[in-house]
Amino acid sequence: YKRFEIGVGSYLYASQSLTWLSVRARRAPALALTLVLLLLLLMTLAGVGLLATPVVPSSYRAAAAAAATSSLLTKRATSSYKTTSFRSAFTSYNSSSSSASFSSSSDIVPKASASDSMHELGRMMKTRDPRVEMPRMSYGTAWKAERTADLVVAAVRAGFRGIDTACQPKHYRETGVGDALAALAASSPAVARQDLFLQSKYTPIRGQDPANVPYDAGAPIAQQVAQSFAVTRANLRT
Repeated sequence: YKRFEIGVGSYLYASQSLTWLSVRARRAPALALTLVLLLLLLMTLAGVGLLATPVVPSSYRAAAAAAATSSLLTKRATSSYKTTSFRSAFTSYNSSSSSASFSSSSDIVPKASASDSMHELGRMMKTRDPRVEMPRMSYGTAWKAERTADLVVAAVRAGFRGIDTACQPKHYRETGVGDALAALAASSPAVARQDLFLQSKYTPIRGQDPANVPYDAGAPIAQQVAQSFAVTRANLRT
């Protein structure tokens, strides 16, 4: 866009200058000829983009190309790893339930070992509070409906240690997450509550189902948040 702008601007300036030169050419023909040649040179340079393209040392260009290639490979690797981890979380569920719709075909990305997937899913990162860490990846529970509990159990068994939900019955089944937590605590090997990072959210009235709002819609916002949090704690039993 900048190159086009410079080129058009140069041509407009040149046409105006040629009009000016045509009036004064009779008085100073040599000067007019010199200026015409300079304008033609300017138009040529603008046309090929030499004035609009900065001169970059070859070493800088090589470094930029290497960085771009490295970034692309990193993105591809990360995407492949996430897809593999997602598949690993539900392979066992697919094999035991004909209603599951998750794909486990091996031709999408190379499979990672179970130990690698569990290690990646369980990695923690710092938060703004130095006393609190959270998993780098969390399992989202939106739109799971009646399968929420079974899928959360499968995700935790696959290595997830972060569970994301919301006090929003329109899209989330928080009680299903609570059922999954109880099942995990009672199973063998047990997964204790303190080993999991739970994340829930308050959703404003405009994002709720009008027929199923989990708090007093007429209350002030602060009270809505407090009521939503109380419902979440009851749903998760924590």
